[in-house]
Amino acid sequence: MADLTESLEPYRNRKGIIKKRGGKEALQALFAHFEGDLFQAAEFLGYAAPEPLRRNWAAIGLKGVWTNPEGSNTYSEFVAAADPAAPSDLPDRLHALLLKHPKDTHTLLTLADEFDCSPKRIEAALADLSGGGFNISIGNRIELQREPLPQEPLRTGWADHKLRFGIMSDTHYENRFSCHEEIAGAYDFFAAEGITDVLIPGDLHDGPGERGYPGHRQEAREECQTARQCVRYVSENFPCRKGITTHFIESAKSHAGWEFAATGFDMGRSLAEGFSYTVPGPQGDELIHVPGRPDMHFLGHDDAPLLMGPEEKTKVRLYHPDGGSAYAWSYQLQK
Repeated sequence: MADLTESLEPYRNRKGIIKKRGGKEALQALFAHFEGDLFQAAEFLGYAAPEPLRRNWAAIGLKGVWTNPEGSNTYSEFVAAADPAAPSDLPDRLHALLLKHPKDTHTLLTLADEFDCSPKRIEAALADLSGGGFNISIGNRIELQREPLPQEPLRTGWADHKLRFGIMSDTHYENRFSCHEEIAGAYDFFAAEGITDVLIPGDLHDGPGERGYPGHRQEAREECQTARQCVRYVSENFPCRKGITTHFIESAKSHAGWEFAATGFDMGRSLAEGFSYTVPGPQGDELIHVPGRPDMHFLGHDDAPLLMGPEEKTKVRLYHPDGGSAYAWSYQLQK
């Protein structure tokens, strides 16, 4: 076995760095030095098991030798070690990585190398994040979606010549000053009038107290200081009337959008579809599941066009502007 070259020394105990920084040449040098021995080369890089390195070598046409220090060369004897159980904090660590390096090209294989586990473990962790309310995009690259996507016009199927629906906006439901009685009264009126669909063009949520402008913590209800608490509160308390569906959007820049831009947690989707999360408990982590609201239909962020009427020739656009209001009526004129 050749002496270790200086070109390989920077990669000792640094796992996937050799692929990111050294590329094909460094992987070939590693293969030559350890004569294709996956176990010894993986140990040198700091991997707990040789599977990530086997994939890297295979990608450049190199076939590693499956031997271990005891001399066994049967795959079944080390397959369990090649895919160690994922740590319980893998979804959190994965989320932190996607937040910190949003422009990197993340795939199942690169993430498996990064966390020294199998692609199936990464898939499971991504599923946990998605089930926890985070917008995970899986395609040619894996992304944590924190910006609104363009919305295609939604075909409502409302084809009557005469259409009736309810409209309200800016309920800011978690705010201490939100008009809960008036909102409930409006839904009672809609139900009495036979209205089946209510449109809310934004800011159904007020957003978590821990985010937003200085002092927002004092305006948000005590039980609504985090985004998860907000969604749970709205899910349990926002009016629900038999036969009425609420169609709503959220701002991507304020209130619910504060959390969306910061972490990728989608409060609107989580409210409509439900989500799960864990909290510390006396017996360890406790799983909390917030069920979805089937009577609430989330249409996306900022802008959602709806097609309706005969031959879908009528368009209603739910749009939430950005910028807020001025502190005085004369402000814009003065500027």
